[in-house]
Amino acid sequence: MLRAEKDIREKVRHLHTDHAAKGCLNSGATLKRHVEIFDTVGQSYVSSTLDAIADVSMEMEAFAIYEEGHMQLSTMMRRNLKDDNIYGVCTTGNPNSAVANAINLQFLSVEGQLKRLKDLRRYSFTRPEPIDMASFGLSEKRSALMPKNEVTKNKGGRPAAEHWDEMWATIATLLYEGDLNPKRQADIEKAMMDWLESNGHSAADSTVRKRARLLWQRLEVAEN
Repeated sequence: MLRAEKDIREKVRHLHTDHAAKGCLNSGATLKRHVEIFDTVGQSYVSSTLDAIADVSMEMEAFAIYEEGHMQLSTMMRRNLKDDNIYGVCTTGNPNSAVANAINLQFLSVEGQLKRLKDLRRYSFTRPEPIDMASFGLSEKRSALMPKNEVTKNKGGRPAAEHWDEMWATIATLLYEGDLNPKRQADIEKAMMDWLESNGHSAADSTVRKRARLLWQRLEVAEN
């Protein structure tokens, strides 16, 4: 967290110096770039921190520890925004409601994106019990987004744990980047089937449907 805050402050300092030299410090462009810095640093923090946690444990208890830190990330960014007095900087000391509303809306959008990234990563920590792992599988091609790996198909179509993790990571990335926009549960089920098939695995429809249903239900909750 300290590293993320230090990174934000350094990038913001460079931003202000650059825009002051260009004569555009008191502009909407500075507002926009300031909050974009939060987005860039925030995404890096979420991904790198969860990757580090996953290297140690994939249990939900481990993910819960990160969630506390995620709340601190949001608090830190809000504090940084206030401490740097960005409203005053970009309005020559006379902030108005229009500017305040614009920056708040943009900041809320960044907060929402980081929360979505965090929530999508949650699924990689929801690893099934061994008995479920033995029956899990997927199918179809998303060539550019899901390059086919040179792997040997497991007997019985039972992917190993790393394939489970890779599949969830791929689906999460597609959702986050907007390349997968499911309108119904069946769309998620098809994406899962596509990935398994293109990576040399097979699975029972009922098994994939169960996982797709879980993800679809979680997405519905997150969007409401």
